[in-house]
Amino acid sequence: MCAEIITNPGDGLHDALDAAIATHVIDGLETMALLARPDVRFCRVHRTRHAYVVRTFDYPEKLKTALDYLNGLGIISVGRNAEFEYINMDEAVRRGLAAAETL
Repeated sequence: MCAEIITNPGDGLHDALDAAIATHVIDGLETMALLARPDVRFCRVHRTRHAYVVRTFDYPEKLKTALDYLNGLGIISVGRNAEFEYINMDEAVRRGLAAAETL
């Protein structure tokens, strides 16, 4: 599972240590009954300064290549960064729930 969160300087989380951010995210996912803490095998925090998708002229072809590769590995790509598509959170949650139904 990959969880994307947005932070801003001064919000109390933005400058936190990776372990604190991981705990925050796992706590939230556990509260929402999306996972159980004992099932978490590893956690990695990756900080991206500018995380929005930038489209290029060859974007559709490159996207298809990337998603075909991931699908071939059995990886379901759902969400803004996973699908490389700028969607709102309501749509991201809808797609996530739809993907979960297929498991």
